[in-house]
Amino acid sequence: GGDIEFDENENRRRSISFQNYNQLCSICGQILGYMFATIEECGHKYHFRCINESLGNTNENVKQARLDNEKIIKNFLYFPIARYFIFFAGIYLRRWNPTIVVVTGSSGKTTLLHLLESQIGRRARYSHKANSSFGIPFDVLGLSRKTLFKTEWFRLFLSAPVRAFRPRPQEKIYIVEADCDRPYEGKFLASFLKPDVVLWINVARTHGMNFERLVEEGSFATVEQAIAFEFGYFLEYCQGTVIINGDSELMKKQIERTKAKVI
Repeated sequence: GGDIEFDENENRRRSISFQNYNQLCSICGQILGYMFATIEECGHKYHFRCINESLGNTNENVKQARLDNEKIIKNFLYFPIARYFIFFAGIYLRRWNPTIVVVTGSSGKTTLLHLLESQIGRRARYSHKANSSFGIPFDVLGLSRKTLFKTEWFRLFLSAPVRAFRPRPQEKIYIVEADCDRPYEGKFLASFLKPDVVLWINVARTHGMNFERLVEEGSFATVEQAIAFEFGYFLEYCQGTVIINGDSELMKKQIERTKAKVI
């Protein structure tokens, strides 16, 4: 596509003029359409393997119980801690005011992110290796984990307020990969990002085990429906244009939740 020009004097959230915003959406739509055609042609299938291992002795039982308890604690604290970083990332995002393009779906997000980067280049910033409730605010704030030690979290907690007021980038577009690994993550990220453009690739049974509880509770008939609904929050919070795979009935059912233009 042609170059995207910016109106540097326009001090508002939509930093791209209407004409160039449509051009950005056109580029995104063309690349996403290319991906849909490629995926259909290749006939990608997702295979899942369930591995059941019996515990051999008491020590292994104790070890497994400890790991299970740690997992419960981590899940319980996941969003409360992530909200701390989201708060300061939100301050920085409001100061920056970029046009936000969200790339989401069960698979193919990173590929699409790189395809967009190949076309838009340095005119945008990209959330490389960051797509979760922690990864995205870390990317916005310029934070990263250098070790896996728990003590590192003290540095991250102390750095977040300072990083919220660091100099703003020159780029006017932020293209961010966003995932929904668990219930509520879609709403959590969508309400934070409030994207201008959403590129929703597909729905598949990735991370399906995290959504099985919703099916057991009767909230959804299938895991796929639960996952699609969670991705649908990006449509619900989108403020501009949504581009989806129209061949997916699960995805089309979420269209009614958005007031954005749907392509």
